[in-house]
Amino acid sequence: MNFPELRTYLADHAAGKAAPLASCYALSGDDAWLLRESVRAFKGLLDPDWADINFAEIPLSGGADAVVAALNTCPVFDSLRVVVVPDWTPAAADNAALKAYFDSPNPSSVLVVTGMGEKAKLPPRAVTVDCNRLPASELTRLVGELLSAPPERKMEREALAELLSRTMRYMARIVSEVHKLKAYSDGVITLADVRLLVTEETELQLWALSDAVGSGDRPRALEVLDRLIKKSEDPLDMVNMLYKHYRRLLHISLHKGDSDADLAPALGVKAYAVTMGRKAAARYTPVRLKKCVDTLHSVQYDMLTGRIGKDSALHTAVLTLLTI
Repeated sequence: MNFPELRTYLADHAAGKAAPLASCYALSGDDAWLLRESVRAFKGLLDPDWADINFAEIPLSGGADAVVAALNTCPVFDSLRVVVVPDWTPAAADNAALKAYFDSPNPSSVLVVTGMGEKAKLPPRAVTVDCNRLPASELTRLVGELLSAPPERKMEREALAELLSRTMRYMARIVSEVHKLKAYSDGVITLADVRLLVTEETELQLWALSDAVGSGDRPRALEVLDRLIKKSEDPLDMVNMLYKHYRRLLHISLHKGDSDADLAPALGVKAYAVTMGRKAAARYTPVRLKKCVDTLHSVQYDMLTGRIGKDSALHTAVLTLLTI
């Protein structure tokens, strides 16, 4: 299930309309807001007067015994206890205690695990909750809820599409930007409002920059560069990010036969980033990408050794990339 489905299920459960809770729920995904709100939804099942006692967050790094002890503790003046483990990466020494618990879990406790390592095994019979960024259809409903809360506002369809694009569908950004847009607008939030107030995510601007450079669109490349410079406090940080971005494109270009899912862990990114990378890399040859990487590496070195000033380095780097 995903976050909206989990939220609906837990609300139905609280109203006595849904099946009993599972003994364990495993949360994973790339949207920190969805992960946080999912945990909050489980805590919301508890009697608020006793929630602080019946809710516990215990890292597994301290050993499984502490987690199991918390799960086996009876809830106080409530029918449920929620235990959250934020770092589900069991060590070999934890296996025996965890197996013994999952063979006979406490029916009055629910275990919620997050922060699972890539090789970590799911707890037995765990219900998985997908907290990856939601599709536009789901986000439209959530944004509608935010807009309907006082003070109520409306949003143009084009404005919503632009908002989702500029925030890269991250809910934390969406929530923050909707609150800001509602404060700015007295009625209908327009496309112009979004373009004025919502800054594009740096990652999205890097994709736009590499796409413009790859297609030889100098005016668009310089326009994106100007936005990046205004957003970044340190040009060296931006050059480092651009270097890392082009290295990723080069690796993607050199591994055309690998699937996105296989290549993503090797690059330390999600599969969607590989998919976007393939589109951007298609505008370059591997040789050209290698020259771009070498150029950015040289700019890094020149900045660190003082051969070029930080203020002009980013412009120099992008103008050089446009000539390759």
